[in-house]
Amino acid sequence: MYILVEMKKQFEKKHFSKVVIPLSITVVFLLISVFVYDIISYMYYNHKMNYNKIRYMETLAYHRYIKKQVNNYNNIIAISDYIKRNNFFHDEINSFDLAVSIVKESSNKNLDPFLVLAIIEVESNFDHNSRSTMDARGLMQLRNPTALYISKMENIEISSSNLKTDPILNIKLGIAYLRYLIDKFDGNYKYALIAYNLGINKVYSLMSANINLPKSYYYKVISSYKKINNIYKHQELKQIQETP
Repeated sequence: MYILVEMKKQFEKKHFSKVVIPLSITVVFLLISVFVYDIISYMYYNHKMNYNKIRYMETLAYHRYIKKQVNNYNNIIAISDYIKRNNFFHDEINSFDLAVSIVKESSNKNLDPFLVLAIIEVESNFDHNSRSTMDARGLMQLRNPTALYISKMENIEISSSNLKTDPILNIKLGIAYLRYLIDKFDGNYKYALIAYNLGINKVYSLMSANINLPKSYYYKVISSYKKINNIYKHQELKQIQETP
């Protein structure tokens, strides 16, 4: 009897080893497989989400780029038309070339090209040979010291001859100077425009003495800017007008 019991125990032990252990291994393997599958699925999902996000951002950036290019082209056509209306003439540069320069440089400096156009109209009335009593020259009426200072700041090589004769260079320096003034006055367009006319040191001097700044030049530019906006239905007028 004892022998039979022992034999039964031995059989059960062997049977347990043959059935339960492989079953346990199978269960562990399945659990590991599920865990690995979950990790791989999560990684794939994240990769796909990141890929879709990148594609979305690329598409959005492309659409913004196209919109900007279309806006720039429309601005070039409008500005070129306005320059033609004001009888701009140059032996080598036409109104379209000048408009391209205005829009390109304004875009580079985050400025409204129609505001630049208004400044040109007030400063020189589109006469690239214009010269003031203070020896300011060109379309945007820059004096030599100002042009030299801005050219060094912007890393632009200039000479006294092309400073006097090159309208595109005059536009580039004038726009850079306007951006410089706007930044100096913390985005205040009114002070920046007055300084463009009077000089930044003069404006600081008047402000420190609590003397009211002359605003006639500012109002001339804004008047020209409004006129241009009315013709071409431009949309950025509000930002400039609301400057305190």
